[in-house]
Amino acid sequence: MTEIEKTKRTLNISPTWEGSAKALLLIIDRSTVREDVEWAKTEVVRMGCIIDQQQKNTKELLESI
Repeated sequence: MTEIEKTKRTLNISPTWEGSAKALLLIIDRSTVREDVEWAKTEVVRMGCIIDQQQKNTKELLESI
């Protein structure tokens, strides 16, 4: 089996940004475990940083065209 054939068989089940945010908000809202709530809050901030960086990269790319 070639690498291309292997790639075609790969299934991407990654959640969307929206789906991830909703899951994290549920943890923050409903979890009784403090460590889980703190982790979820950290993940929300980390996701925001990633989105900000992607927007910055897109803006820089568009300005260079």
